[in-house]
Amino acid sequence: MMAADIERTEVPLVDFVVPGFDRPKRLHYDATLAERALVLDNGSYRFRAGWSGEDRPRLEFSNQIIRPRSRWTNELMTVVGDIGGGVKGFDFGRASARNAFDGNVVVNFETQEVVLDYVFDRLALPGDGGVVHPVIMTEPCLNPSYSRAQMAELLFEAYEVPAVHFAADSPCAYAFNRKIGRCGPTGLLLGSGHSATHVVPIVDGEPYFQASRRMKPCGAIATDLLCRHLQLAYPQHNGILTATNASLIKQDYTYCSENYSQDLKKIQTGGALAGGHALRVQLPFHPVDSPSEKEMALAAAEKAAKMEGQRRRLREMTEKRKLKQIQEKEEVLEYWRNVANQASMCQSYDAVESLLQQTGLSDIRDIHKRIEEVEFAIKRLKGKNVDGSKLEHCTSVEPVDPSGRKPKRDLEEDEIRKQELLEFDRDGDIYIETLKQRHKECAERLESRKRRRLGAASHPADVGELGPGRRVTTGQRHRMRLLAQAAGGEKLQKDDGFGIDDRDWDVYKEMDRNHSDSDMERDDEAEYKRTASLLQELGEGSSVIDLTKEQHEKETSTPQQRAEQFQISLTVDRIRVPELLFQPSLCGIDQAGLVEVVGGVLQQLPVELADRCANGGLLITGGNAAYPGLDARLEVDLRSIRPQGKPIRVIRSDHFSLDAWRGASLIADTPGIFTTAFTRAEYQECGVDVLRRMPSLSYAFN
Repeated sequence: MMAADIERTEVPLVDFVVPGFDRPKRLHYDATLAERALVLDNGSYRFRAGWSGEDRPRLEFSNQIIRPRSRWTNELMTVVGDIGGGVKGFDFGRASARNAFDGNVVVNFETQEVVLDYVFDRLALPGDGGVVHPVIMTEPCLNPSYSRAQMAELLFEAYEVPAVHFAADSPCAYAFNRKIGRCGPTGLLLGSGHSATHVVPIVDGEPYFQASRRMKPCGAIATDLLCRHLQLAYPQHNGILTATNASLIKQDYTYCSENYSQDLKKIQTGGALAGGHALRVQLPFHPVDSPSEKEMALAAAEKAAKMEGQRRRLREMTEKRKLKQIQEKEEVLEYWRNVANQASMCQSYDAVESLLQQTGLSDIRDIHKRIEEVEFAIKRLKGKNVDGSKLEHCTSVEPVDPSGRKPKRDLEEDEIRKQELLEFDRDGDIYIETLKQRHKECAERLESRKRRRLGAASHPADVGELGPGRRVTTGQRHRMRLLAQAAGGEKLQKDDGFGIDDRDWDVYKEMDRNHSDSDMERDDEAEYKRTASLLQELGEGSSVIDLTKEQHEKETSTPQQRAEQFQISLTVDRIRVPELLFQPSLCGIDQAGLVEVVGGVLQQLPVELADRCANGGLLITGGNAAYPGLDARLEVDLRSIRPQGKPIRVIRSDHFSLDAWRGASLIADTPGIFTTAFTRAEYQECGVDVLRRMPSLSYAFN
């Protein structure tokens, strides 16, 4: 009993394995395929190609192209399909994938041509660039005639296809399930794919498009919703939680809730188990062993030696530059001394005037001023005062404190402690609160610098421009005020004293939100340690902010603890993502849900025909309809729109993604099917406009 209770109190853990993608090899073409037709399922998510009469497509890949640069030649290359281990030598970091679709309609036929080139090459079709086989290609329900005409023109002009048939994907899926006896000739069809969801009534095997409806909730929107939620909850794993991996998580770990509102209450009140809906997913990671103390000491010694070498080289460069400047100044000094000797040897006023004109001076006293200036510059470079004593480093003038106290940075540690104790004796409560505030501000500055180095955002100022409704922090207001004063503030006087103190230039550092000054950081670290030590001595250790806790845990964590850092928890997202089909408003779509749409479709039909379709059952197919429990949820909810005793039977397909291609393959294998196809001869004679007058493809085959 105890073991069973322990098992029930633990959240289940599953491993998420990112599948590898193998690039499809070039297939073999033999003579037995000469009389067959090409079957192309041109989906907005996956492209499938094969031969008529076969059970599975021979080629399947993501319907997308990517234009990365080659790592060797830096030339733009075109990669079609999935990116996996078979694709090497390309820089995909700056390349983005794109396809030929806008929604579920083909609009970019240049991209579509690249995809078709890849398909026909992988299938190893015979001929010199032409396709000698008739083609049947799937398209979305009620595809615009312009898109169909452009696709036909592409097939005839670029590939010289002899004949082409266009078949709607959802009716093809229904035709396949009818062929294997899963549904009857009349019924309802729910096809939910990557880019759209359709509800189509089927009458005697033919789609009744006049009463069909299209919904916006689809697989792409569901994947995007899940991906955004996971990236917001786990920003440290954004590199793993991509749209592709979010789609795999959606397929493996989401399910349709039978009663969404009740399950939400269970999750809210179910504690750690979330009412049995919680699930932990172990993301892939590579464990890294922490370095030993000896290795850390060796690395620190190497770093210190490297820094010492850099400082030594810097001192050598400074000395060389100083010697060169001294040499140049001594040459100038020798020149002016010679000029002064010549002036002293002149016997007349005209000779002196001539010498001054040659040197560009107006008075003989200027010669002595030049000599003094050069001598002073040489002594400064040599590190001596005018009287020959050693030159001390110049320090900026500190503002005088009315209380007579020195600034803390000029005090020794003991003097700082004495000053702190005096302030504590005056008013202990106020001093402790002020100390806590200084410690908190110091810790926030250090944490902000750390986050900026790691590329994370600690507050909106680290992210970028402020969006509507976001608060402006005190630091942002101060920075904006400084920028406004610099841009259009009051003009400063010429001799305002700005720049005498080196700290005056820190104002420009405050204007730059990305500035990271090592000196400022060291001062903050010293202030952080000092305030933390004082709080510990005053018995306020609970107020000390530990900045090293996370790093210490990371360095001393066990392999099991490191694995837990790469775990994500799924609770409400497991049922919220499929719920988009029933409540599109969850992602901001102002449309009716699936149950209301099915009811609207039945209302558009005549009463007798609506009863026939309802009695025939509702077939659910498509990649976005593979949620476990969707059929049971639909069967329960559809009872509310049907008369008592006349429920709608829901039929779940076993091959959601392949139904459309298999149906098109069966239709293409029907004898005489291409006698009514759109041929290349008709295209050359009449153009693509004849497509509008041609009869639609029949899906009611025997």
